[in-house]
Amino acid sequence: KTSPSCSANSGNPLNVLILSVSAKGGLVKAFRESSNANRIVGVDADAYAPAGQLCDRFYTIPKQTHPTCLEKIQALCQRESIDLIIPTREDDIAFLNQNPNVFQAKIATCSSECFHICNNKWETQAWLTKHNFQAPPTLRAEYAKADMPFTEFPLIAKSPTGSGSRGIEMLKKPQDIRNIPDHWLIQPLLNGNEYTLNAYVDMQGHCVTLIPHARIRVQEGEVSQGLTVRNQVLIELGTQIAEALPGAYGPMTIQVFFDTLSSHLAVTDINPRFGGGYPLVHRSGARFTEWLIQEAQGMTLPHPFTAWENNLMILRYRESLFFKKDAPGPNSPSESLQHLSLEKGP
Repeated sequence: KTSPSCSANSGNPLNVLILSVSAKGGLVKAFRESSNANRIVGVDADAYAPAGQLCDRFYTIPKQTHPTCLEKIQALCQRESIDLIIPTREDDIAFLNQNPNVFQAKIATCSSECFHICNNKWETQAWLTKHNFQAPPTLRAEYAKADMPFTEFPLIAKSPTGSGSRGIEMLKKPQDIRNIPDHWLIQPLLNGNEYTLNAYVDMQGHCVTLIPHARIRVQEGEVSQGLTVRNQVLIELGTQIAEALPGAYGPMTIQVFFDTLSSHLAVTDINPRFGGGYPLVHRSGARFTEWLIQEAQGMTLPHPFTAWENNLMILRYRESLFFKKDAPGPNSPSESLQHLSLEKGP
């Protein structure tokens, strides 16, 4: 969760570093609205990451597999006096957990054990089943090729480490499974509506709040139309999962299919990070971004938080940013940190 060498910076606004800022403009804006945030710094391997334009400072860095990535981020943290590091992707969490005690800044991430459970869908399925949470019937593709127990098509094939819409294939007929890797998961197409359960787990392991939203329309794995739903069944389920996960911390999303007529539900995924629909959660009144900073300052959060707005809808559309390109093309990994100084458009 945090580097043990850090002392609380209680009361003073913090400098926040957002990893893999990419196109997460809504997340940057949410941190900017936090009264206890001082400077928002973003990094990305893409020199033209759109959300970098919304940060106070933006740096391009090598990908996390590059041997100089760690020293680049360390140098950046020192230069910008970073107090808190925020991961936004699974690769960020893995990187931070592999380097737990090298940063002066506090790190807002779950434990390695929690990440191991959430990052591999086979581990997720095993953990859910062990703790008596409902998960969909699942079969390894290798065994399904030899003896297909599912008689109704279409089926869903998933990569164990896929994220969003990546690593998912629709199987419309039995022959379609031939090209699926043996280690993938095969599951039936689930009935009911899909919901994201947005949780925030504090440093004591309490689920501060649980906000379900219906995924009305999804584009490229991210909600484009969503609605907050105060459903007690979903709230209790998400709270139980969030508090049962060992070493869970901060924002978390739990994907669920729920048939309100039959009350049948199935948990498909757990992501220990900000979800793509976080702007809806933020606007509903649950300020995860501010809570992360408050905890990094040594404050204790009151819980549970239930005063979020029900039936709040989000509609998303593409937005454009304009800038004068002074830099000579995308920055490649180099020995010195490159600050892309861009003039922001109106």
